[in-house]
Amino acid sequence: MKTLKEILPPRKETPPETLEKAALRILRRKRVTLEALADKLDCAPNVAREVVERLRDKHFNVLLKQGEVEVSAEVEA
Repeated sequence: MKTLKEILPPRKETPPETLEKAALRILRRKRVTLEALADKLDCAPNVAREVVERLRDKHFNVLLKQGEVEVSAEVEA
């Protein structure tokens, strides 16, 4: 008997740059929860959190507060 892993084709990983562009497109429209961002990106919440951190590392003004993510017009001091 074959396992499910043997039956299903391997899942294709989305390149990080693609996830970052999609996240920015979503976040420029409105503030969303981390879970909602993950759903829209079709990834796990921990992957969505990594995307947010990568955007911050690239100097985008992306804020993650109390489980909500947004692009802020204000600059942090």
